[in-house]
Amino acid sequence: MATGSGPPKSMKVKSSKHEESKPAIRMYHVTNVIATARKPDWSEVQQCVPNDEYYDGDLCGLPVACFSTTLYNGKLPTFSPYPRDAAPGTEHWRVSVPFDLADYDIFQMYEAPGQVQLLCLTKDAKSSSREKNLKKTLIRVKSVLGEEGLKEYFPDGKPNDYACKGENFFVNLHFVEPVPLTAAKEWVKVEKHGKVYTPVEKLYEKWIENYKKKYSKKDKAVEELTEKFAEKAKVQ
Repeated sequence: MATGSGPPKSMKVKSSKHEESKPAIRMYHVTNVIATARKPDWSEVQQCVPNDEYYDGDLCGLPVACFSTTLYNGKLPTFSPYPRDAAPGTEHWRVSVPFDLADYDIFQMYEAPGQVQLLCLTKDAKSSSREKNLKKTLIRVKSVLGEEGLKEYFPDGKPNDYACKGENFFVNLHFVEPVPLTAAKEWVKVEKHGKVYTPVEKLYEKWIENYKKKYSKKDKAVEELTEKFAEKAKVQ
């Protein structure tokens, strides 16, 4: 699952000073429901499977529900690189809900160009067995982000702002359990920006097809690659 390339290059970066009126954290998820359709009647956001090593890193293969928290000019963005396969300029429904840092143990899983991937596991008293088991594994190789570590992504306990100097990156949150959409949820329409995303597996498939066209004789190595990447490409 790639998170896209972020805002257009024409967007200007302003001072890093935070406004006192900067809102508390709301995390948001862009759906694949086109804006001309009826607003979704979802009770939760379910997991998908990250499959792009360049953008997702250690999250690859782990089913997670995906959100972002980054603002633009003090507000939730009106644009998005999602859905990945949508045409630029199309609009889709986005949902946002409140997010409380105090409820989670947060691990930095990966830092990609222009974005960071954080895994949020509910603190022990309320965590699921899946979260507990995952935490036991992660704690051997990664540390839970403390107050100082979180400041980089949530300055003053608030969401970072892409338009602020030194904060021009996207913070993405991932949850191993479905995320309930509470009464405080808000639905809006946002516009797709950026290119149509092509998963790495699809690029491999294109290469393999070109190879087959160039070499007419049967090549066992190519056949094995075809089977391998065709299977991986099923997970979108």
